[in-house]
This record gives sequence, structure tokens and C-alpha cells, in this order.
Amino acid sequence: MYSRLLRAFFRFFAWWGGLFALLSAGSVCPCCGTPTCPGGAASAAFLSAITAALLFVPRWLARRVSRALRRREGRVESEAAQAPTPQGTIEK
Repeated sequence: MYSRLLRAFFRFFAWWGGLFALLSAGSVCPCCGTPTCPGGAASAAFLSAITAALLFVPRWLARRVSRALRRREGRVESEAAQAPTPQGTIEK
């Protein structure tokens, strides 16, 4: 479990780091407009985090939901196979 969580954590921060490197090269401060202001780096970091989350979270959620549905279907099928049949019914 921890290896999956760490892998997802590092994948998110790899996306964030790459996007931050791309955005910070040309970012300017949203308040004063100078490229050397720390506000430019902060805005680049914030935009990188939002973009990485939008790239990463939908895939992660889709995998989690599909995994949960497969487990649920497996339980329903196994319970149906183990359920006793009423007398007088014909099994196929």
C-alpha cells in the first residue's frame, strides 16, 4: 500500500516540478510586473500545483473507482454462485 501511495506522491511532484520549471522561466509578478519578484515564483508554483492536480487526480480517481467496481462485481458474482437455489427451480 505504501509503495502505491509513494509512487502516486512522487508522480504528482514530478508533474509539479516539470510544470514549475516551465512556468517559472517566464513568470512575472502579478502585482508589480517584474520578473525577479518572489510573487512570480509563488504564482508559478500555484499554477503548477493546480495544473498537476488537474492532470493527475482524474486518472487517479478513475482507477480507484474502476478498482472498487471490479471488487464489488466480483463479490456479487461470488455471492450469487454460493447462494442456494430454491427448490423447484431449474438451474442452467
